Amino acid sequence: MRVHGRRLAPIVAGVVILAVVSGLASCSRFTPPHVAQGPGRAPIRIDTAQVPTWSREDLQFFLHGSMSTEFIPERVLHAFVRTYPDLFPRPDLGDFGLVPDPDFGWPVGFSRREVPHLGGLSSVGVNCAACHATEVAAAPDGTPAVLVLGGTSHFDAEAFFGAVTIATFRTADPVQMRRFLSAYLLAEDPAGAEHAEAVLASL
Repeated sequence: MRVHGRRLAPIVAGVVILAVVSGLASCSRFTPPHVAQGPGRAPIRIDTAQVPTWSREDLQFFLHGSMSTEFIPERVLHAFVRTYPDLFPRPDLGDFGLVPDPDFGWPVGFSRREVPHLGGLSSVGVNCAACHATEVAAAPDGTPAVLVLGGTSHFDAEAFFGAVTIATFRTADPVQMRRFLSAYLLAEDPAGAEHAEAVLASL
């Protein structure tokens, strides 16, 4: 099958731009931007009587410890969420049955680690808590919601990983790549996003 150079040029340009941006980004440590958690979202509440023998470190490891499942750089996932609101309706990923954790920046059951084979970028994955922690809603008497550990969560893993997969294929389209790059640059450097957008628009 013959591919005309005129049609191929935007795709090649987009890939080159993304590669350059990714390479430059990997030279600096990524500071995750704040993930919107919805209006008035309070920190998660955990009754530690559920796990009386656990230390604070044990609890934190259950909620966000790495199991070497990190598969996507944080800045890429942030850009996907911003670029494709039809796939990711809520920035806190609550639509997938996950419990938002404002303190961590990603939901309960998400881990964060710099991954060598992903360019050393800070990347996210899932751990046991994604499927085994759920939040019981606040009671009518005003009792706040509490996170129940060890039970069955409402996490729809197929829907989440499906959304990431669809977002990846969509971004191969030059028009979508342009939108993605804008969101990526904003996630990487909010303060310099306006200048970066101007440079991108001039290419």
